[in-house]
Amino acid sequence: MMYAWATPEYVLDKMSMEQAILFYQKGMEAKKTDAVIFWGVLGQALRGSEGENIQGLEKFKELHPDGILKDGAWEVSR
Repeated sequence: MMYAWATPEYVLDKMSMEQAILFYQKGMEAKKTDAVIFWGVLGQALRGSEGENIQGLEKFKELHPDGILKDGAWEVSR
């Protein structure tokens, strides 16, 4: 479930069939996207890659030349 309030009973009682189907479809798409992102990041970490082919990384490095990768997150001075 995406939300705690969205119990099966609530969804069936308060939503039309079309709304319930759309709710579950969008929820599954969101979970699928989360999984793709999670496993992509995990795969890069296991390979020891710094994410060199992540889109926008070059722009980030250009804007923050002092940034360093520390514990899997970019750290920049303010």
